[in-house]
Amino acid sequence: MALKITLTPEDVLHGVLLTPGWHRLKIKRPSSQLSKKGDSTVFVFPFVVMSGPITKEKKPSAGVPVTGFYSDKDRGRGKLFLAKLLKSLGVTVDDKQAQSYDLEGCEGKETEGYIENQLDNNKVMQNTIVDFRPVSHPVPASSQ
Repeated sequence: MALKITLTPEDVLHGVLLTPGWHRLKIKRPSSQLSKKGDSTVFVFPFVVMSGPITKEKKPSAGVPVTGFYSDKDRGRGKLFLAKLLKSLGVTVDDKQAQSYDLEGCEGKETEGYIENQLDNNKVMQNTIVDFRPVSHPVPASSQ
């Protein structure tokens, strides 16, 4: 019997290392999962690069998927990054009182993320979003 695997174009692009810098990102469907320890919620944000610097292999960056994992227990990497993401989308984040936000409402929206290459827990180099900002050059409604 033949040993087969199906690889989608997204599977192949997932391993492409991006050139560090600002990339325009589109948010796919966010989800949540229980942390490995079971003591917190991890919010999973899949992004796809819309544009940015060419890759290290001198190819366009568009289409490369990047996933962000943000824990509700981690004030720095989790809540701070979610606040930065929401602010980059134009959401008012009140720093004086607790508020709830609908993260599912982020799906389909665009932001810019600063991407660096960092080693993951398995010592594999990966694309990591380290900051967010609003889209600097919005696409006019007539060309969408």
